[in-house]
Amino acid sequence: MLDAVCKSPPDTNSTDLEPRETGYYWAKLVAPRKQPPDEDWASIDWEIVHVDENYGEGEDEFRVYVHGIGPGQLISAFLWGPAVKDKKPERADA
Repeated sequence: MLDAVCKSPPDTNSTDLEPRETGYYWAKLVAPRKQPPDEDWASIDWEIVHVDENYGEGEDEFRVYVHGIGPGQLISAFLWGPAVKDKKPERADA
């Protein structure tokens, strides 16, 4: 489980390199697609996003999913930070 409470990546210097594999990453959405005219989906702060395989080529190779936004976003629509390691939840009885 990821720590969704964090609002910035551990290393605040953006790598600005697009991910080349699936997983979770720190990112800022700067150019949303399919955004309704009365909404603003651009990121205010760094957030954790999910990069998933889209089985396409070029711009369609990956899709990026942001919590609270329905349509997957293009990978080029983001400023990229570091990858996020999966974190197992702590046991309540520990």
